[in-house]
Amino acid sequence: DKICLAINDDSILISTFDHGDLHERIIQVTEEISERPDSAFLFFKRGKLYFEHKKFEATIADLDTAATLDYHGTICDLIYAKSYQQLNQPANALKHVAQILQKDPFNINALKIKGTLLLNQKKYELAANQFELVIEHARKRLPDNYLIAAKAWENSSLENSTIKAIGILKKGIEDLGPLFIFYKEMISLYKKISLFEEAVKIQEKIIAQAKRKEKPY
Repeated sequence: DKICLAINDDSILISTFDHGDLHERIIQVTEEISERPDSAFLFFKRGKLYFEHKKFEATIADLDTAATLDYHGTICDLIYAKSYQQLNQPANALKHVAQILQKDPFNINALKIKGTLLLNQKKYELAANQFELVIEHARKRLPDNYLIAAKAWENSSLENSTIKAIGILKKGIEDLGPLFIFYKEMISLYKKISLFEEAVKIQEKIIAQAKRKEKPY
């Protein structure tokens, strides 16, 4: 089978099919279901095809049927959560995320989904904590995780939240090197709390790295 379902730090579903191919595969699996209507795996298989085809309500319907036929698991919950997220049903998405994290507290996909949902709900401190867990436990370090965690802390109403945001960016530099995007965000944060000397120090680092000095000067 050409379809591969993967759990990694970046995505849930990876498919070699374009949308036309997916449509054909959905038809094929539907025919298989008509011959074996008691096959939980076939409903799951069609559900993940619907997910890749961005037909999220159909995805959930097939996963529900698979569940009634006793097909469960982390991958099902991830697809449920992403589908409900796309349908703007955060409570249902979080329910499935919770089921994953109960069994696997550091599942990176689940932590990222939860963090994103909390961020959308403006629960900034909780979102920041989720993305800090992602940073700590992800096998692959991605700049976006540091930037999102920093942005969540920046938007928090907690005292010293901007300093926490700067700390996340400093960790990003320690882990990934002196990326310009980290320096740029740090300058913005230092300016926000009127630490202009610190902002100048960061700008000097940008100047030192630049091949052409005019613009950073």
